[in-house]
Amino acid sequence: MPDGDDLDAMLRKALARVSVKDAVGEVALATGRSRREVYQRALELEERAMTRAPKPKPLQPRPERQKREARPEKIAAFGLGISAESRRRLADARMAIASWAALQIADGEIDIIAARRTR
Repeated sequence: MPDGDDLDAMLRKALARVSVKDAVGEVALATGRSRREVYQRALELEERAMTRAPKPKPLQPRPERQKREARPEKIAAFGLGISAESRRRLADARMAIASWAALQIADGEIDIIAARRTR
């Protein structure tokens, strides 16, 4: 049977590869020691490793973000009560206008009244 140092070395190698349960099973089978004894030793090794682990650094405050001026169209839309979703839909509609012959805009609704132009 290996002594304590050999057992520790075998456990460290096994723990680096697999879970505690699997490592204990492998080392117990290889050394002929009881699973209970090997498991207790594995817990001691993990506890010792946790106490030596470096303490995390305290969080640093995030630097202040520079504030940007709002775009004039956003300011105007906000004043009219138009939501971001509505602005996005309007922008999409404006992009679609380029590929259609005519559009009719009434009461904020956009109706396509002509077929698509062929190029």
